[in-house]
Amino acid sequence: MSFDYSRFYVLEEAFEPRALRVASVDEIAAPEALTRAESIPDEPIRFRRDEGGRRLDLVGTTEAVLNLVSDRVIATLRDSSFTGWTTYPIEIREWNGEIVPGYQGLAVTGRSGALDKSLSRVEVLPPYVPSGRAMPHRIGLLFPPETWDGSDIFVPEETTGVMVTAAVRDAIQALGATNMGFGRIDQVALHVLDEESEPLG
Repeated sequence: MSFDYSRFYVLEEAFEPRALRVASVDEIAAPEALTRAESIPDEPIRFRRDEGGRRLDLVGTTEAVLNLVSDRVIATLRDSSFTGWTTYPIEIREWNGEIVPGYQGLAVTGRSGALDKSLSRVEVLPPYVPSGRAMPHRIGLLFPPETWDGSDIFVPEETTGVMVTAAVRDAIQALGATNMGFGRIDQVALHVLDEESEPLG
């Protein structure tokens, strides 16, 4: 029986209009280590508003690999007993110094093996604009099935791309969470520039 990649999704920032985005106040030596739960700080990492102002369930950062999410999303993950994640403390402040409460950093302990380009198919897709030209795309962010540790939330080896099961996506969508998007990993289209380009993380 073939492995069903259609039940996995990449967690993405949805870039909703006027969404709060933040920049780190503290120097973060290895942001990827935070996302991959390889480094959990004892003290909150400090952020300050960079742009936007709408306090949504996912706050984007100038460190693209970080995922700052609301307490209610964390509560949903905890109440549903989803595996493969933990949190780290953060502090977000407005430009005037006011603390923005209710957010934590999402760190991922779940793992799969490295993404394998040979598992993805290549398709020539139509141009995005009428004056463009059709280009080959690699379809799918796929890992060898036997390398997945079974966690509901996980990152493939050597990436910071957070993947989740359909159950996690369904729970977050049922919550009505904002600024959080999900791309099915077997449908993600990546422009094929060269054989050395890395698709994620």
